[in-house]
Amino acid sequence: MKKINLLAAAVVAASLMAPAANAANANFGGFIRTGVQSKNIQNDDGEKAKLGRLGYEPGTYGEIVLGADIANVDDTVWSVNSRVAYKAHRNRDWFTATESDGGSAFAFREFYINVKGMFDFDKNADIWTGKRYYHRDDIYICDWRYYDISGVGAGVDNLSLGDGKLSLAWFRRDESRDYKWDAYLPDEYYVVTKGNGDPVGLNKEGTVNFLDAIYSFPVWDGGNMQLRHTSMIPHRDSDGYMKYAHAEHDYKGAQRYAIDLSQGFSLGWNKTVVIYDHGSNANWGAFGTGSWIDQSGASNNAYRWSFFNFGVVNFTQHFGLAHNIYATFSDGYDNNVGSTNVTTKKSDKSFQLVLRPFYQLTKMTKVELEGSFYTTSTKNYVYNDAKDAWKGTEKSVEQGQKLSLAYVIQPDASTLFSKPEIQFFVTYLHGNDNGLDFSEYGSAAYDVSMNNVKVGRTSKTTNTTIFGVHGEAWW
Repeated sequence: MKKINLLAAAVVAASLMAPAANAANANFGGFIRTGVQSKNIQNDDGEKAKLGRLGYEPGTYGEIVLGADIANVDDTVWSVNSRVAYKAHRNRDWFTATESDGGSAFAFREFYINVKGMFDFDKNADIWTGKRYYHRDDIYICDWRYYDISGVGAGVDNLSLGDGKLSLAWFRRDESRDYKWDAYLPDEYYVVTKGNGDPVGLNKEGTVNFLDAIYSFPVWDGGNMQLRHTSMIPHRDSDGYMKYAHAEHDYKGAQRYAIDLSQGFSLGWNKTVVIYDHGSNANWGAFGTGSWIDQSGASNNAYRWSFFNFGVVNFTQHFGLAHNIYATFSDGYDNNVGSTNVTTKKSDKSFQLVLRPFYQLTKMTKVELEGSFYTTSTKNYVYNDAKDAWKGTEKSVEQGQKLSLAYVIQPDASTLFSKPEIQFFVTYLHGNDNGLDFSEYGSAAYDVSMNNVKVGRTSKTTNTTIFGVHGEAWW
């Protein structure tokens, strides 16, 4: 026992005397939004994209960023970066990460290695690999990242090319495949299944590879253009589930093209973006990131056009306006793909307007007013089980409006982006029956049908007023 203790003491002493890794230029940062309000309405992060974030952010979300340069050799800098995120939907003092009823959750959003200076011809270029946020394009007042392929990957950033910078990346996303069973398979294809109908011992996961290229360059004084292309390439499993599930209507890949023009001027800045999606990501592009794949096969040849214009203008020393205008249209779906009880999209179009004027009262206080409106019109083919045929199309229109008034305190009230800030707000929300549900979180589900009899609430809440206090900071 004494020998063991002496050995342990020697190991500890050696570790204490060993030279520490060079952790110069350590980085500590983060983000938080949190607060309390009169009602915890049933919304999620995606709904803010439609109505804007002011006075419409229940719950708590935070990120802690830790990183450091750990080696510096021959003009190269080697660093490790990490980001931990926390989310809680309900106003309870304690939640475990496994609770599902609106509880809390932790996630490592970033953990990657980066080296700068490896190329003698371009010392500012970076080589990286790991899990990371990657060139996420966002609209601040809507808290909407309309271009986001973040995940696990590798790439080279900021390569000098002419007057601009080129970034190349490869990401891989593994996700559950939505294979469709073929009712006409020969008997030899059937195997013993589990209770949920999945073949025993067969892998149901599929893979999507993302190949991304970004070129950013100046065009004139205060103007910058960014050209971006992402190929989304699904990998079909060649064994296991493919053999037995027989994906009769298999999904294909997608292409995303974007042109981004940013302009700075004496009164503020403005950005115009045009995006064209073609393929299986077009189905999820409206108010989304455009990086998710429709696995039904109906979107293989679909397309989507999207237009954005947003920015901030300071008309006077004390008065300014932030705005977002968004319009999108998609079509080209294969409406014959599917089976009974399936409603297949024919086309959709959306429009959104968000305006946030603000007026500075004192050095650290101001008043903000945010008004928003959105509408989405969707046409669907609907199957008629009784006649075993598609009975035609139905059109649904979803609409919503919001008006928020906030008294804001922050270090510099002359700008929209000074943090930390605390908002004292009141918000009115209104929508139609096809729009968002503004009922309080935890209420019974709306319009759950059992033999054509509704259970739970007979109608959802289409308008409500909430008030509260919200805080936000990044550092």
